[in-house]
Amino acid sequence: MSEAWTHEWREAATRVDAWARPAPTANFTPWGSDGTHPRRRASDFAPTPPPARESNAAVDIDSLRAEAFAEGFEQGRQTVIAEFARDREALAQLIRAAEALQPEPAGPLAAVLAETVTRLVRQIVGEVSIDPAMLKERAETIAELVTAESGPARLRMNPDDIAMLEGVDLGIPVAPDHHLSSGTIVLENGEGWIEDGPQVRLARLRTQLDAMGLPR
Repeated sequence: MSEAWTHEWREAATRVDAWARPAPTANFTPWGSDGTHPRRRASDFAPTPPPARESNAAVDIDSLRAEAFAEGFEQGRQTVIAEFARDREALAQLIRAAEALQPEPAGPLAAVLAETVTRLVRQIVGEVSIDPAMLKERAETIAELVTAESGPARLRMNPDDIAMLEGVDLGIPVAPDHHLSSGTIVLENGEGWIEDGPQVRLARLRTQLDAMGLPR
């Protein structure tokens, strides 16, 4: 038994039941209440962190450079591959577009062009009035083809053109022909006939246009 519990203290102690609160006594002093022992803070009981480990391994500069170079090289390679793929796709589209441009037969296109040109020329000829001076020059040129050996000859012309050349001596008879268009001159003789005029020249133009469209 501890010697701290003396006989005098035991005699002075007051008997209490188990559920009763002990009476305050002047003989009990809490530890540290006298100021000789300062109270400790909760932080004083916190665990002390372990000391930081110091890395003794030296940084390998060459390895870092090699890794950076490899990473940059891989990024550049991926960029080149992507650009090459885009170029191949563009080339493939160009090839498909070129294959769609199949050559068309020249005949149908030439026929359309010939018909268009002929129609335009006919429209122009129909709208332009006949020049009397030019008509006279053409009639005289055809009349000069008549010779004594060719036999009797005559000119056939549109009645309006004959009226336009009234008073002009062509040296051969002139007969009206309502079936001839204005500007057309037909020379008849014993050997045959010669015709000149807008319709004849249109026919020649159409023949030349058709010949241009024939495959060679």
